[in-house]
Amino acid sequence: LSATAKGLAVRIGADTGCAISLSPPSGYHPRNSAVGSFTLSTKAGCSWDVVPSTSWIHITSDTSGIGSGTVRYALDANPSSKARTGEI
Repeated sequence: LSATAKGLAVRIGADTGCAISLSPPSGYHPRNSAVGSFTLSTKAGCSWDVVPSTSWIHITSDTSGIGSGTVRYALDANPSSKARTGEI
């Protein structure tokens, strides 16, 4: 999952050999604080982890799982008028 502009860029890593699809496949968030989620679909037995790359992204659901799952996150408001990006 990735997005740019004033929102956020998200990347999911998974075990080698496990295909992943994300829904929605992209996202955008304005500069005020926001919450969001995406569904991660993969085969049973495939593990995954999510780790935010910045202090303004907070995972509000489980940070790891096996098989498909939903990842929820919250974003702090952007105090700057400049765009920012981060990764999960």
